[in-house]
Formats: sequence, C-alpha cells, structure tokens
Amino acid sequence: MAEDDAGLRASSALLLQRDCGKAVNVQTAASRGEALMLLSATSAEETPIIIVDLRMPVRGDGEAIAQAALEKGIQVIIFSGTLDDLSAEVKAKCRAVIDKSSGLSIVGEQVKLCLSGH
Repeated sequence: MAEDDAGLRASSALLLQRDCGKAVNVQTAASRGEALMLLSATSAEETPIIIVDLRMPVRGDGEAIAQAALEKGIQVIIFSGTLDDLSAEVKAKCRAVIDKSSGLSIVGEQVKLCLSGH
C-alpha cells in the first residue's frame, strides 16, 4: 500500500489482514521511492495487488507507482481522495478506482476478490 498518511497506512493494514486473512502480507510505503523499491523486489506472483494513493504531498506521484505495478502485471487499486489527476489510460488498466470517502470496506472487498482469483 502506497499512502502518505501513517494512520491510514496502519489502520488499512490491520483491516486488510482482518478481512482477508492473517496470511495476507501487507507492506506499506510512505513515498514513491519506498513503493518503487518494494515493487522492484517483487513479482505479480508474490504481490498480486497494490493499493495506491494518487497524491502524496511532497512524497511522490501515485500514478507513477500504479504504472510501475501494472507493467509488472500487478493489479492496482487506486484509493485516493483526489481522482481527477488520474489519466484515462492508467484508470482503464486498474482493477478499481475508489474515492477515499467510500471507505476501506470496498478496498477490502476488491482485495478479497483478487486473492480468490476473480
């Protein structure tokens, strides 16, 4: 999960592990650099899905993270408060694009579907 808000990163990880099973390995990154480093060390088999915030003030470009994941065959969920900046090309390739006001439960549902092969 690439998200600049530490509280949201922590609560999201806990909720995803609760909803998707404790075996789910949730790794978090606070910046573009951290996220790209994690992506460079993984594959779509090891990391079938990534959750990305589009705007991480001063810390990076979420669309670049999403694009890097998509190029590796990793499914992408955009979970952001600002969706206007997302290009149509990347949006079309994402598994889901979810406004943060919709809540984490929708993200959890998408992650469960992905992990179950749907």
